[in-house]
Amino acid sequence: MATDTPRIPEQGVATLPDEAWERARRRAEIISPLAQSETVGHEAADMAAQALGLSRRQVYVLIRRARQGSGLVTDLVPGQSGGGKGKGRLPEPV
Repeated sequence: MATDTPRIPEQGVATLPDEAWERARRRAEIISPLAQSETVGHEAADMAAQALGLSRRQVYVLIRRARQGSGLVTDLVPGQSGGGKGKGRLPEPV
């Protein structure tokens, strides 16, 4: 193998921890039917929030992500903060 081969980034589904994958799968089970509805009322959002251990607002965010996504479980993978106060937000080479 040549030494000038580009390095494959270590992120995405292949490196997703089992816990995160399972959480996304569970979210998809509950959020996907809601995302297919034209409107989602507070009662339905509250039931989903209780089932997932989230707030109503977080459920609406997941519904938006599901609607704007590709229709895959990975649309609902829990996000990870890449930075914060005092931490870098850009990859090391930058």
